[in-house]
Amino acid sequence: MWGYVRSTTSWLGVTVAIQWQNLGFCEGDQMKQLLRTIAGVFVFAGILAGCCAVLLLVILIVRFPPLILVVIVACWIYRKVCNLAHS
Repeated sequence: MWGYVRSTTSWLGVTVAIQWQNLGFCEGDQMKQLLRTIAGVFVFAGILAGCCAVLLLVILIVRFPPLILVVIVACWIYRKVCNLAHS
């Protein structure tokens, strides 16, 4: 239900009382678990998307061999730009 959780914090010798309003639908530990689950889903989706992108790139390179040259030139240009940026 509705309630207040009271906590005190000390900063430079001054004690401050803080009231947190508890919304009632999710306790603290449950909220942490929910946020960790959502973060895990986003991390999983990002890794899956990255793997799919690499797999599609490999399939395209095998299907169209001139793309190997394009990838090599792109990596070379990227290296040159990074070296200029760090100089």
